[in-house]
Amino acid sequence: MAKNLVFVTNMYPSSDKPSKGIFCKNIYNFLKKESSLETKLISLDERDGKFSKLLGYLVYYFKIMIARFLNSKSTFYTHYISHSTLPFILLSFMGVNTDLVVHVHGGDAKLLNGYNKLFFRIKKLIVQYSLNLARVIVVPSISYKNYILEEYVVNTEKLIIYPSGGVNIDVFYPNTYDNSKRLKIGYAGRLEKTKNVDTIVSAMKLLKGCSLSIVGTGREQKNLENIVNENCLDNVTISASLPQAELADWYRDLDVLIYPSSSESLGLVPLEAMACGVYCILSNLPVFNELKQHNIVFHTLDSINSSDIAKAVIDISNSADQIKRARENNPKVIREIYNSKSVNKGLLNVFE
Repeated sequence: MAKNLVFVTNMYPSSDKPSKGIFCKNIYNFLKKESSLETKLISLDERDGKFSKLLGYLVYYFKIMIARFLNSKSTFYTHYISHSTLPFILLSFMGVNTDLVVHVHGGDAKLLNGYNKLFFRIKKLIVQYSLNLARVIVVPSISYKNYILEEYVVNTEKLIIYPSGGVNIDVFYPNTYDNSKRLKIGYAGRLEKTKNVDTIVSAMKLLKGCSLSIVGTGREQKNLENIVNENCLDNVTISASLPQAELADWYRDLDVLIYPSSSESLGLVPLEAMACGVYCILSNLPVFNELKQHNIVFHTLDSINSSDIAKAVIDISNSADQIKRARENNPKVIREIYNSKSVNKGLLNVFE
């Protein structure tokens, strides 16, 4: 049995980015509290600027290698393997083996829109080698497990499905519905090309009697602000990421959450919104289609464009029964299937 558990991640919340990698923090806190192993954290000190970012990763990798030599019998639970497993790969070349559990996320093993194809080829080699080294491979969903098996050479017995900490139902829960006249629409998450937030903003040009609140930061923020300003969309606001308790309050103030992402390995944002009773409009992705087997009420977009989004919003605005059904049904299902208290117990078995 391992003497310690070392939790390794390049994404972890900070004071200025409270939502970035928040699920990593939640998983770490759970293991720190519930695991019989002494649990330690190694996280990246994120910095701005190319040189500072490179320096930050060098320090991060150095800390990982030192921890490996000081904790030779420990298990290293590593998130975002394309960026966090290089030290273990280098050590394996030196004949130093590690008890490695890897947790694969989103664009970790998949090429996303707007990202460099050549860089991804290098990432894919790193990911494949990391999967070879790992004792256990953690994936967030059935559809992502299938993707890994299709795109990589993996022993299926290594794979376990664990929905990245699940949903904290003590934080994300519904309240009494305020059926106001003005429909409140929201999006929360990273502002990147692959999230297609621009299609939501553009859809607002086609809609009346509603407002859009965007919560998040990312490389597309300036572009989104330009679309808002150029079209004089005074019913659209863009604000910084929120801590989880404030985010839950923000969800509860919404009628509809729109999440037109091009790729997701789980989609915690829609799950959290559903736990708060919010009706969701989602892109047609395998991971979202998994929700249908649990009879969760939501709308699937035929395609990701502003006109389809606008049509979906108009349809739901004329169907108060659907919003009511979502508010009554979805929190119960999320509590049953994705409750963090339940799903986290399965993770303990990997380390105990």
